[in-house]
Amino acid sequence: MLEHEEIFSSAARLDRSLALKAQDYREHLRRAEARTQPIVAAAPEVSAG
Repeated sequence: MLEHEEIFSSAARLDRSLALKAQDYREHLRRAEARTQPIVAAAPEVSAG
């Protein structure tokens, strides 16, 4: 997620979508001393044959 230039999110209660510069979000995470963790694992490679 943080490798993209912008992060988009749905603010459903406001019936709007939000765009946030990823650099701003990374700075917020740094200041909050937050950790990020992957929420999915890479799919295993399947060999043909």
